[in-house]
Amino acid sequence: MAKETEEKFFGNDPPTESPEDMFATEASDSISESDVFAGTKDFYKTLSQTGDTHKQTKSSKEKRHYSISQKVLAISIITLLITLSYALIPKTKKNTYQTIIATPSPTLSADFNTNKATSSPTPSADFDTNKAVHSQTTTSLSASNQPQSASKQPQGISTQPSEIPSEPVSLRYAEKLYLQRSYAKAFDLYKTIFDRFSMPDISISKNDELLRDFCRLKMAFCKKAAADYESAYNLLRKALQSSSPVIKAFANYKLCFIDIHNKQFKKARARAYQALAIADVIDFDPKWIQDFKSDCHFLIAESMTIDILSMSNSDKNMPEDIWRSFNCADDPFINLQNQDLIKFLNSGSEQLDKSLFMPRIEKSKSNDSGDSFTIVCRDCSAEEVMSRLASSAKLNISWVPLNSKSSTVINPAIRNRPVTIYTLAMPSQQIAKMVAGCAGLLAQIDDTNTINICDLQNHKSLDEHISLLNREAVSLWKSFLLTYYNDSRIPNAHFALGKLLVIQNNLPNAIAEFKLTATRFSNTDFAPIALFHSSLLKSQIHDYVGAGQDLNQLIEQYPDSPVTGQACLYLAETNFQMQRYAQASKKYQKVYYLSPNRDYQIKAALGTAKSFYEQKDYTNAEQWFNNYFKIVKNKNGKELYLAYFTFGQTSLAMNKTQQACNAFKLALHNNNSKDQYLTTLLALTDSYIKKKDFVSAIKLIEQINPEQFSPIQYTKILLIKSKVFRSIGLTEKAQFLLGDNAEYISDPQFKSKIMLEISRCYISQGNLTEAEKTLLKLITIVEPGYYADQIKLELAQVLFDQNKPDQTILICTKIMDSNTDKQISEKASKLASEAYKRKDDYNNAAAVLLKDLNYTPDVR
Repeated sequence: MAKETEEKFFGNDPPTESPEDMFATEASDSISESDVFAGTKDFYKTLSQTGDTHKQTKSSKEKRHYSISQKVLAISIITLLITLSYALIPKTKKNTYQTIIATPSPTLSADFNTNKATSSPTPSADFDTNKAVHSQTTTSLSASNQPQSASKQPQGISTQPSEIPSEPVSLRYAEKLYLQRSYAKAFDLYKTIFDRFSMPDISISKNDELLRDFCRLKMAFCKKAAADYESAYNLLRKALQSSSPVIKAFANYKLCFIDIHNKQFKKARARAYQALAIADVIDFDPKWIQDFKSDCHFLIAESMTIDILSMSNSDKNMPEDIWRSFNCADDPFINLQNQDLIKFLNSGSEQLDKSLFMPRIEKSKSNDSGDSFTIVCRDCSAEEVMSRLASSAKLNISWVPLNSKSSTVINPAIRNRPVTIYTLAMPSQQIAKMVAGCAGLLAQIDDTNTINICDLQNHKSLDEHISLLNREAVSLWKSFLLTYYNDSRIPNAHFALGKLLVIQNNLPNAIAEFKLTATRFSNTDFAPIALFHSSLLKSQIHDYVGAGQDLNQLIEQYPDSPVTGQACLYLAETNFQMQRYAQASKKYQKVYYLSPNRDYQIKAALGTAKSFYEQKDYTNAEQWFNNYFKIVKNKNGKELYLAYFTFGQTSLAMNKTQQACNAFKLALHNNNSKDQYLTTLLALTDSYIKKKDFVSAIKLIEQINPEQFSPIQYTKILLIKSKVFRSIGLTEKAQFLLGDNAEYISDPQFKSKIMLEISRCYISQGNLTEAEKTLLKLITIVEPGYYADQIKLELAQVLFDQNKPDQTILICTKIMDSNTDKQISEKASKLASEAYKRKDDYNNAAAVLLKDLNYTPDVR
């Protein structure tokens, strides 16, 4: 550069005079410019004007004479300095930005806030580099105060302030802020470093590019930790463009969590496969790599399981922490020295670069499980990789969409999705699943050695789609249990496997998985939840004893578990279903008084009321129904209408007919089913009859539209209508309504009700013989129990009215021996005593009454 400048100003030929010739004589004041300088007339004129000006400024001062040689030397020096300034300033700035990330010093300072400016801008370690280095260098360059230098500054590079900032700009300090959970400050610091690498007209090395991508990845970590998932997602997607396999793998790993959070389960599955596919190429701590791979396998199975549970509406009663335990460190880059970080980021690139043009597939070995292959490919077409694998492993490929009835193959755009894979000695089936998983597809190998590729986004039948995913997920969990048998998430896997088996309707094996979780991992949070799910399944198969045992074990061993209150409530419901109403009422009351959950209290109050109703303890039932009505939240729920209906029946049993009518009116709602609506309507009519409000009863019956109900339901309407007419003395009309409908009814219980009403019509008419025949026939078709004893008591009264005391005593004795109901037994004993009196057998009449005094019914 200096030589070019000299040639520009002095010409190509050097001066011919020797130094002795130049300084041989004393300089004369009369020498002309042309005698000294070679140039044009304009140049001589300029020098002449300069000389005149110089003479004027020096007129008042002491005269100082400079030789021609000195003048030439001064001008040359000035010209050379200007030229060097133009050439050196841009290059110096480039070097300044490159010193932001440089080779680390042998020892790192323990003080992260060191900001001392050094006199020389020597490159420092990237973890300790701060703004002081850059500011100092910029200040030293601008010390010459040359305006020409400022005009030549490249666009896009802002001049840094000359003062030293208060905080350092370094990866080490950014890491410190991140660990302190100062995510906003850490993000700003990483972004500052990232922006310096991204300035235009600045050439950076490959290592600098990796560190720039690393800063972007860390920026995404900060955003994700701050719950800004959208920004984190965008940064992680950009990080996937990095040439570093480590950054791509970890970006996919983090994206998987965000996709699951956004309920994009199929996309999360593909991300986990893409991270797993290049895990083996990373040169890092073997334990960390193993943990990373186990996390990826867990995420693949997890994403599929959550997807299946959500589609089948089976994601209720799931433990909150089932998917939150991961072995892999959240950030493997913490505390890495600069050289180790660069080495870590570069690991795997060389191996993958060997397969830029086509995938490399080599057969490794053969064993009992089949052939194993080593495969290396970088951004190769999934179809090409699968075809080469099938050719090497002697397999067939079927690109048929999921559940497709036609011969249409999967979209070529999907088949050509790029995949990056590095595996060592892996079976062909696992490689096929991995290749398909990276492309968002699913691969299954059947018995004919055919790889069936399925598109998870293209399905026609939801049930078949769930079934296919379920089989694959079950296979993945079983593989996880076999591969990572010492993993801390083994109970998670067993629990998830049990949930999937429930969807397959494989209840015995599902119960086995839940019981295994509860017994082998009794110290985990999954044990009580597994016991609860086991009890639910046992109740489904009507194993109420086993369900009760599981619930009792849960309540006794895990009293502080979040599901204990729900388990106690469910135990009460189990006892209720087993008709253990006394035990059920106690359990319900325990939940009502001890559980802080308002929903549990509502269910417990209703359960207690129903339990007392079934025990015929109508007083306590009434009290608990009132408790339920006070705290119930949903005033339009079906459960509330059913509660009003049972409360109406309780009121009828207590002879509170007006209260019963009010309850049935509240239970009579259009939201009920037709059968429940009709049952409530008939109960209300029956309440009017007992209240002797026959006008209201007839009006209510006449409002019923027969076309709204089935023939069976309409026959029930005729039955209650007949009862109304019979109650007001219109027995012939009542009997006419029923006619011979009983002959065409197949249901024994419903048929018996019609026959009973017909017999009562005969009794009202005084035709006791026909009533006796009808009742005798009726007894043969009803099952033993409360209803049968009612009919027998009706028959005994008819026999007594016909003056048949022996037959009356026989029927009443059978009623008392059955011990079905205390009230019916009391009526039967009194009627038998009256029959004995008719025979003048007062001893037996008294004995029957005395026996009734010692009567202790077996109430179940």
